[in-house]
Parts: sequence; C-alpha cells; structure tokens
Amino acid sequence: MTAVTELASRMDEERIVESALLGRLAIPGDQCYGFDSGIYGFPEAKTFALLPAENEGLFWLQSLEHRNLTYLVVDPFRFVPDYVVDVDASELSELGPADADDLFIVCIVTLPRSSDAPATVNLQGPIALDVVRKRGKQVVTDAPHGVRYPLDLKRRTASGA
Repeated sequence: MTAVTELASRMDEERIVESALLGRLAIPGDQCYGFDSGIYGFPEAKTFALLPAENEGLFWLQSLEHRNLTYLVVDPFRFVPDYVVDVDASELSELGPADADDLFIVCIVTLPRSSDAPATVNLQGPIALDVVRKRGKQVVTDAPHGVRYPLDLKRRTASGA
C-alpha cells in the first residue's frame, strides 16, 4: 500500500503526533499529504501534515512518521517577487492527473545559525502539494535563485502584502 493510498483511507481521522519541535499535535486528516517518494534526504518519510505557522505565508511541514523531522516552509510567491516555477510534467507524474489550480507550492527554509545571518530558502527544490488529492512531491527546477536564496521573513511582495 502506498503512502497516498493509506492516507486516502484515513482522511477523516484526526491524528495525534508528538513533534519534537511543535509538541503534541492533533492533526485533522485533511491537513495530511502522502509523499510516495518522501522528501529528498528522507525517502522513508511518506506522510506529512501542513500546518500554518504564526506568520502568514509560513507553514510547518511535520512528518507523521518521524517526530524529529519538521520543516519550516514558505509560500515563495509571497516573499520572492520574481519567483517562477517551471516544472517538467514528468516530475509531477507521481501526483497523478493534477490541475495547476490544485497545486500549492512551498519551499523549505533554512534558519541561520547566528542572528546576523539571513534565513535562506531552497527555490530550486520546491514541494508541490495537490490540495485536492492530498499528494505531495518535492521536485527539482532550473530556478535561477538556487538553493540558498536569502530570505527576509518580514518582507512580503505586493501580492503577499
């Protein structure tokens, strides 16, 4: 049984997860996404919950299998004015037949080790989430911004203001 198949069978269930970072969470099934290939570096992590963070445009992506695996992710279109996602259709084939309007794109944020350094965001490896079918996949793009684009978490683009 794939992560997506298992997830679909449990969509109405609330899950209790003990996150090392976020504490005890009661996660509604409709906030969970199946990743058949996992996330790069963590292929065994197949199910994640997308949870809103305190600031608009920021989210937590919490693994349901690994309590220590929590990503801060960002809606890149709110923070990077000229960001464009151009993904080959074959990259998204794992999601199944997805309409572009059903996809929500987030990118992983790396927080700095010191207060004088900026946070960065990986714009070359966005995560595509099919909000209807509750499937997710991290993809690789040719984004010119790269994997360590400086990110001002207080700044929003005009569309994200």
